[in-house]
Amino acid sequence: MKRIGLSVFALVMSAGCSSLVDGPCASGYEMSEAGSCIARATQSDGGPHIVVDGGGSDAGGSGSDAGPGSDGGGSDGGGSDAGSDGGGSDAGVDAGSDAGSDAGSDAGVDAGSDSGSGLVCLATERACDGACLDVQSDPDNCGACTHSCASGICTAGHCEGDPWGHIVGIGHDYSTSHSAQRRVLANAVGLGQSADVAIARWPGVVPATSGYSAALTTGMLAVGRTWHSVAFPAATGDHAFDGVDVVIVPPESGDGDTVETAATTWATSFDTFLRHGGVIVVLDGANGTNYRFGHGAGLFDVGAPVTVTNQATAIVDQTDSVAQQVVAPYLAESTSVGFPGAPEPVVTTAGGANTIVFHVSR
Repeated sequence: MKRIGLSVFALVMSAGCSSLVDGPCASGYEMSEAGSCIARATQSDGGPHIVVDGGGSDAGGSGSDAGPGSDGGGSDGGGSDAGSDGGGSDAGVDAGSDAGSDAGSDAGVDAGSDSGSGLVCLATERACDGACLDVQSDPDNCGACTHSCASGICTAGHCEGDPWGHIVGIGHDYSTSHSAQRRVLANAVGLGQSADVAIARWPGVVPATSGYSAALTTGMLAVGRTWHSVAFPAATGDHAFDGVDVVIVPPESGDGDTVETAATTWATSFDTFLRHGGVIVVLDGANGTNYRFGHGAGLFDVGAPVTVTNQATAIVDQTDSVAQQVVAPYLAESTSVGFPGAPEPVVTTAGGANTIVFHVSR
């Protein structure tokens, strides 16, 4: 007898009917003409689902969602779909759908606007054509925008197989000189890639009077290289130094702050130039301020020059290209200086107390 009663109860409940005590059909169902319980209504809310009214009639909502969690803006016979009506709700379905749609839409809009303007890139990145790219490792933008590596390998902003850029600091202003000093200058300029070296001269703030031009001409003849002058670029940019092999920064006696500020403007362009194999040769002499140029341009950081005129020199790196076939020791003629804290020394005073010539590859 118990088995029969349970079977009848299960059959009634499976047809959507209420308990035998509460009434003929469960909430949300109605009695059909055939005498069975059927769903009262169906409605499309982005997909078919059962409308659960909480006992009221569909007095307000007729169909479409006017906003998240509502059916046409009205409640169903006084029962709102924002809550849980008998185990199901439009709010849950609609909120999930709307949240997903809104999140995707907003993300697309934000990403698009960020990539278009006002970029804030990381330290290793550069804004290239509206996007932040890591120029330290991107083989298509290595060291600078659009600088593509033939090898396909970009390491620390340098293409494998590309020539290295060079920074040479020389503590001779060449107001007077002999062949050894001139050879140092010619070797530095000779790091330029072209057979006929294209040299652009930094215009400076207050260039000091010196004989570096005559020293360069004599020195280049001695090493069998030719050179010609080209105009220093009128404006900064990734391609500012196209067609330039070497930039010479003549001895400077202008105000240090002004020199540093002027150099800072060109720091990014100088960096790009170096990463394309360019050479920057910085000259300085007594009371000179080009050590401030080096700092502003992001080339090197050294202390204020120390006068070393008439001191004997020593070559401390015989393998360096700047030192090749330079007679040593040689006399540091007037008005030579040393750079405290200089990196990669090549020529120093005897005993190595002061660095007169240094050479850094980048």
